[in-house]
Amino acid sequence: MINGEQYPKEKVRICLTGSGAKPLAERLNVPFVQEVFVNSIALKHDYDQVGTAIELGGQDAKIIFFGRGSQSGNLNVSNMRMNGSCAGGTGAFIDEVASILKVPVGKFNCKTDYWRSGTGTGNSKTGRV
Repeated sequence: MINGEQYPKEKVRICLTGSGAKPLAERLNVPFVQEVFVNSIALKHDYDQVGTAIELGGQDAKIIFFGRGSQSGNLNVSNMRMNGSCAGGTGAFIDEVASILKVPVGKFNCKTDYWRSGTGTGNSKTGRV
């Protein structure tokens, strides 16, 4: 547990996110933040070159597209999609993501390895490298 004695100079803010968190946040009187939005903040903070993020969870699937602001050059979210709250739709969502990215589903893992290696220099919205 984090306490003031361990981290006396740190400011801590609490909010809840994720499936089922909204009623709990209301009950505890703390902010609720939609999880796709929270993910986008963390990704922008940790990965300044992120183009596309796909998250497949136990209850839903999400894709977030990022782009640079034309005037500011800042990394921004340009689009988000979520399949809803049913894992049964995840396969169809993966097919939709593959279609958007123009990458066959069977090539997803290769693309991930390519980008993790640090040699990826392609267009993340089209999947072309």
